[in-house]
Amino acid sequence: MRSKAIWTLGAGAMLLAAAAAASAFEPPVGSRLGDRLTPSANSNTDETRTAFRLAECQANMHGDEVRDILDAPNEDRAMRAYKALEHEESCYLDVYVDSRAEGVRASMSKASYRGMLAEGILKKDKRAATLAPLPLQPVYERPWTALTGRPPSVDEMAICVADVDPAWIMAVLATLPQSREERGAFSGLSEAMGKCLQNGIELSADALALRTAFAEALYHRAYAPQATAADGSGAKGISE
Repeated sequence: MRSKAIWTLGAGAMLLAAAAAASAFEPPVGSRLGDRLTPSANSNTDETRTAFRLAECQANMHGDEVRDILDAPNEDRAMRAYKALEHEESCYLDVYVDSRAEGVRASMSKASYRGMLAEGILKKDKRAATLAPLPLQPVYERPWTALTGRPPSVDEMAICVADVDPAWIMAVLATLPQSREERGAFSGLSEAMGKCLQNGIELSADALALRTAFAEALYHRAYAPQATAADGSGAKGISE
C-alpha cells in the first residue's frame, strides 16, 4: 500500500499528517526576531524541504483547489477551500519524498503553507517570469493580507518587492529551501527590501518566512494584476 500525505488544519497551524512522529519548527515573523537568512537552530531542513515538495505536488495535481485557498476573499471561504484540498490524496510519499518513505509529519504556520502553495503555482505555469518591474508606489496594502497570518509589515514589504523586483523573487524560488544557494539569492534582494521597508521598521524574519511571503505576494501580482500597486489601491504606504 502506498503512503499518502494529507494536509489538515488544526490549532492555528497547517499540519502535514501521515505516519512518522516528527515536527518542524518555524519561529514567528515580524520585527527584531533574529537573522533573516539563518534557519532556526530548532528547524529541520529535511522536513521543510519535504513540505515544499508536497505543496508543489498539490499545486501540480490540484491547482484549482490551491488557487481557491489563495484567492479566497474571506476566512470562511478559505477554510472551505482548505478542507476541500485536505481530502485530495494523490500526493504519494514514494514519489514526492522518498521511495522508502512510510510517512511524514511536519507542522508549520498557515503563512508558510500559503506561501509554499503559491510557490508551487508559480513554478507550474511560469506566469511570473514575464512580469516587468514597477516603480515604487505609496501604497502596498491588499485585502488578501488579512488572511495570511503574517504581520502587516511583512506582507506590505513583500508586495512592494514583488512589484519592484519580481525576477529576483523568482531567482530565490528557483533554489533549494534552506540552502547556500538560497542565501545567495536572498542577497540579491537586499536593495529592494531596503527600499520597501517602512521607515522605523526593522524586519528580521527568517529565510522560510521571507521566502513564503515573497512567493505569495508574487502569486497575487501574477494572478491579480489589477491589485498591484500600479492602481493605487490600499490604505497604507511605504514612507519616503
